Amino acid sequence: MRIGPRYDAVGADSFITGGILQYVQSLKYLGVCVKANRTSVCNYDHVKAKFYRTFNCAYAKRFAGKAH
Repeated sequence: MRIGPRYDAVGADSFITGGILQYVQSLKYLGVCVKANRTSVCNYDHVKAKFYRTFNCAYAKRFAGKAH
């Protein structure tokens, strides 16, 4: 993955421990999804989705069976 003015340029294959290192458009590092772009861009959609999933589960268990 590249970040900067040449983020979309295709380069020569890189080898590491006998295998080809693949170029990717995004990667997750320490829970943050970083996207290849002209500037550094982070994507937090997966974090938001996980938060709302957990919140809705806890909310449903807390108020299950009660009339609104």
